[in-house]
Amino acid sequence: MLIASRPGSNRTVVSGVQALGGRIDARDDALGYLRAEVPIDRAEQAARVTGVQSADVDEIIPLDDPRPEGQAAPTPFPAPDASTPRDNPYMPMAETGADAFMDTNPSYDGRGVTVGVLDSGVTLDHPALATTTTGAPKVEVTSRS
Repeated sequence: MLIASRPGSNRTVVSGVQALGGRIDARDDALGYLRAEVPIDRAEQAARVTGVQSADVDEIIPLDDPRPEGQAAPTPFPAPDASTPRDNPYMPMAETGADAFMDTNPSYDGRGVTVGVLDSGVTLDHPALATTTTGAPKVEVTSRS
């Protein structure tokens, strides 16, 4: 049972519950809280012990299974590689129209664009930073004092 005692009544409630054969599993006198195990045939008596403000049975409330009926585990989609189409589950480009834009403008892939990175944490030897789609080096390291 979960029992809330009136302010300052926790000790009286503990004695009353124990007199009914109950066992106190947890208590907090400052809050006036008790968790007790009481014989089932004495639960109503325990709820009426002097000093009890409120009592309820500590119970497990069963919950419905939230999964839709007939649901199966999803089939994993293979990781993207060079043969992966532009519109794929990892990057659904069709939703924004990016795939159609890239089909219409195949040379709009960053050619001629210079990007400055002011960061000492760039992994310059990463293969993705080696060469552009035209084979030119992607990264030019310069330092200025």
